[in-house]
Amino acid sequence: MAGIIGLLLPAYFIIPWLHFYPYFSPLKGILAGDVQSFFTVFVSFISTKDIGVNYPLYVGWIPVLLAAVSIWRVPKASIRLLIFFMAAILLICALSTKEPITFLTRYISALEVVRLPSLISVLAVPLVIGLAAWGLDLLVKIAWPKVSWTLGSGKAVSISIGWLVIILPLIFAIKELYPIGTQWMFLDSIGRSEVVAQAVQASSVQWIEVPTTDYVWPTLLVQEYGDKMTNVFHPWQWKDRLMPLPSEKVVSIHDELPVDPGGERVATIGEYTIYRYPAVQYASIQTSTGVTPCQSTATGGLINVTCNNNSPGQLVIQENAFPGWMVWVDGKIASLISGQWLAVAAPVGKHVYQFRYLPLDIVLGVFVSFLGLFLAVLGLTGHPKAVRTKLKRILSFEDDDVCMPGS
Repeated sequence: MAGIIGLLLPAYFIIPWLHFYPYFSPLKGILAGDVQSFFTVFVSFISTKDIGVNYPLYVGWIPVLLAAVSIWRVPKASIRLLIFFMAAILLICALSTKEPITFLTRYISALEVVRLPSLISVLAVPLVIGLAAWGLDLLVKIAWPKVSWTLGSGKAVSISIGWLVIILPLIFAIKELYPIGTQWMFLDSIGRSEVVAQAVQASSVQWIEVPTTDYVWPTLLVQEYGDKMTNVFHPWQWKDRLMPLPSEKVVSIHDELPVDPGGERVATIGEYTIYRYPAVQYASIQTSTGVTPCQSTATGGLINVTCNNNSPGQLVIQENAFPGWMVWVDGKIASLISGQWLAVAAPVGKHVYQFRYLPLDIVLGVFVSFLGLFLAVLGLTGHPKAVRTKLKRILSFEDDDVCMPGS
């Protein structure tokens, strides 16, 4: 029953995923910079030189030396636990480095979808820190010699040399790691408002291509202006489908781009240059004589479009058409035209088009998840008296199954 409930609860995600699975595929092929050699990964624990994607591995010399102490001073009764730590660290690093990954992908093609496999080695960091804590504990328990002196009042004071041996390296370790950690924690002033104002057409939503190395654009374009970004990196790709063409393109001097990106040059502000492509529109009426832009707003699966055209044609929305999309023209349901993009016949004159994404998989998934939730609650409360009795025994430590420390 527990297994059945475990499958039912995430159905709101699993069922839509199964619906869309035939339409997309993960990117395949591990790039040269995505994976490092076995030696490089181990060196990354103690060195920041050419660390690349392995920067989360760095812990410094002190934790590594303390981990070595745990190997040196481990009691015989804890040998099996030490072997577990060492085997786990070696296994994690072995399965995330170049040599084994290269070998395994020859026979298991599914591994080619793994991005930045060297980051898997970060799972070894808590184990190394655990060994370091163990080593520190073993050092504290050593019978270190003591230094004693007498105060003016005649009171004798003594301190273990071990504390000096332990505390000073720990302070050095923190001082060494702190600046490395803080370089990833900072506030960045979003100074792109003027650039965004030039790039965004306030009257209608558009697809915009932005510099891929600048992480603040999603906040500015999507959250504040409601526009959409195209030609951005995804760890997956559509099968037999193209990404929407941009109506505007923001080019940074740091980007590697063609000499002539084409389009209409709108403005250059600082390091950014904005290009516009008037022939490319998110929503437009396409006729035999040309293209008529339409005003549109789009939020997820809700798209509202207003068009005023002088000749009949097709309203084309640069959104992928999947089962579940529906359209209304002036409040009356209409039929979509088959193709990659959302499209519907557009009569002459001013009309309002409403596109709604209403897939059955979401409704079915939510229903099945609620069914799983109901079964889970029923399983917990089906015998409330027995449950209360069991909890009372546990909380009062009367249950034979509860083991107290030292028992």
